[in-house]
Amino acid sequence: MVEPARITCAEIGINRYVWNEAVQVMGAFAAAILVMVTEINQQHPERPVLNPEGFLRGMIYAARAG
Repeated sequence: MVEPARITCAEIGINRYVWNEAVQVMGAFAAAILVMVTEINQQHPERPVLNPEGFLRGMIYAARAG
């Protein structure tokens, strides 16, 4: 699950450094789930994720804040 999420990052425009930071802060499994949620929500009918990297950075910030 982690390796496909890492590959998906490149496909949806998430920098590898941001991916590595997410893994460091949340752990690999949680980061992988978050990437999958980000990818799926790019197609959300009401509130799509328009900036996947920005969304992931926001989640990293929230994880650090507790």
